[in-house]
Amino acid sequence: MKDLSELSSVEVQFRLASAWQARGNMAAAKSGFEQVLRLDPGHASAHSKLGEVMLERGMLEEALRHFARAMELDPHDPDPRFRRAYLEKLLRRSRSMASNPGYVRSKS
Repeated sequence: MKDLSELSSVEVQFRLASAWQARGNMAAAKSGFEQVLRLDPGHASAHSKLGEVMLERGMLEEALRHFARAMELDPHDPDPRFRRAYLEKLLRRSRSMASNPGYVRSKS
């Protein structure tokens, strides 16, 4: 692990935002990850983590956008790929239910 003095401001901000996210403070986490992306727009992990925060806050289209960008920047990271696929499935189901007013969920 790096000494704190060896970390860049981007790394410090990313770790701080991650800590806020882990503590459940999604507003602070969102702000922190957005700050990371202002400093380094190509930070794949910040896009992925911001997608998680957006998903948690119900901002599904924004979450999809950040997961997609994370995948573009780091195509070998499976996490944003998994989360995006999960979210797309939820959105398809939600749209299907919305377009079918007679839909009744089974009780199985």
